[in-house]
Amino acid sequence: MIRRLFQILLFFIGFVTGGRLFADDLPVIIASPESCRHYLLLFGGQADKNRPQTAHTWATFVKAVPQKTGTVLLDAFTISWLPIQMPVRPLQLIPEAGRNYGLQETLSFFNTGKQKVSFWGPFQIREAWYNEALQHKQYLDSGAVRFNTLDRGPLIPRTLTLHPEISHCVHAFTRTNVSLQRASNPVIWYGEFITRNLARRMREVGLLIQPHVTHDWLIAPMGVDQYPLERRSIDEPLIKFLR
Repeated sequence: MIRRLFQILLFFIGFVTGGRLFADDLPVIIASPESCRHYLLLFGGQADKNRPQTAHTWATFVKAVPQKTGTVLLDAFTISWLPIQMPVRPLQLIPEAGRNYGLQETLSFFNTGKQKVSFWGPFQIREAWYNEALQHKQYLDSGAVRFNTLDRGPLIPRTLTLHPEISHCVHAFTRTNVSLQRASNPVIWYGEFITRNLARRMREVGLLIQPHVTHDWLIAPMGVDQYPLERRSIDEPLIKFLR
C-alpha cells in the first residue's frame, strides 16, 4: 500500500511539473527511504552516433537525507567535464579551459535526435566515494584543471596520472577514486564502450553496494525519464552495444 501511494505521488509530481522538477545541483525533497544513503547514475554515449568526436561520459552522485517530515532531501551533483568552448576537438594538442556541466545541461546538449546515449543504475554507493567525488568536483570547479582529449593519461595498466591538472571526461570521473582510476587505466576507447567498462570496474573495486540492484525511484526525480536513453546493466553483453 505504501509503495503504491509513493508511486502515485511521483506520478502526480511529474504530471504537475512536466517532469522538469529540479535544477541541476539543487536539493529536492521527495518521499522515500528511511536512512541517509548515496547513489550514482552513470551515463555514456554520443550526441551523434555517427560522429565519435561527440562522445561523452558523465555521472551524477546523489545523497538522500531523511527529513523529520517523512520526506527525503535529495542533494545531487554531476561530474560532466567538457570544454567551455564547444564542440570537443579530439586532436587539439593544447589544453583549453574546461567546465563541469550539470545533469540537465548535459542531457539537453546530447538530446540531438541523432544521439545514442545509455545509462547505468541508479546504484547505491559507499558514502566515502560520494565524499571523494564531491571533493574532486570542487577541484574541477576551482579552475585548476584544463580540458584536453589527449590528456597524457597513463598507458600502463593500474597506474595513476602524472598530470591531474589536465583531464578529459572519462578521467574526470575515474579520478574520483584512486582504486577506480587504477582499475580503469589505460582509457583507450570512448562513449558507451568505455562507460560499460567503467561500470564493471566500479563493481570490481567495491564501490557499489549490491551492484545487481538498481534504485529506480530516483529516475523521475533526476529528470532522466524525460530523455530517450538506453537502459543498461553491468553485465550486458558487448554485442548489444553494436546494434
